[in-house]
Amino acid sequence: MEIITTGIGEESYKPDQIVLTLNFIFKDNLYDEVLENGTKSVLDFVNNILYKYGFSEEDIKTKSFIIKEEQKYNEETRSYDFDGYSYNQTVILKFDYELDKLTNMMKDISKLSNPPYYKIEFSLKDEEKVKKELISKAYNDAKEKANIIALASNKILKDCIKVSFKPLDVDFLSLTSLDNSAMYLKEASMPLMNKIFTPEDITLSETIYCLWISE
Repeated sequence: MEIITTGIGEESYKPDQIVLTLNFIFKDNLYDEVLENGTKSVLDFVNNILYKYGFSEEDIKTKSFIIKEEQKYNEETRSYDFDGYSYNQTVILKFDYELDKLTNMMKDISKLSNPPYYKIEFSLKDEEKVKKELISKAYNDAKEKANIIALASNKILKDCIKVSFKPLDVDFLSLTSLDNSAMYLKEASMPLMNKIFTPEDITLSETIYCLWISE
């Protein structure tokens, strides 16, 4: 007799990594000026923040880098006029979950001459380990269900002869995130963050389908 079961592996994990996304923006009428000042903002962060907290230039990854001409609609002429140039560079920095380090960094970032926009997210470092745990849990769940069906049918469960599953394709991120609009990240309240703030656990699940034989 063949038995088909669906196994579900679900687990909640506490974030163990901070993902800091920084967006450096500058605008000017002159291309050379926007390039120079935009680059200066990034270097200011590297020299005054990155090195201070023990990171190297290799630790920040550029997600996007754009310098483009801006245009503004002119109601009188019903056309678009030149409106300067914009510099936009987004970088990502990942590090171990340490709220003390994060709050001190954000305090120093707020003091930069041209502080970047930011988004703070919380994730898991070892994604491959989590995937393996979920698949294993899903398989065991499928096997337990197959055993129940086999026993109810007075059969002995043998082997799983076919497995089907869709690889987990999700962001390993907590639903909790913070950005420039978060009032409790203003300098005066940053020291309180460690006492009152805990990001939501990351809940993930994997589903597999197993075909078993029994006799």
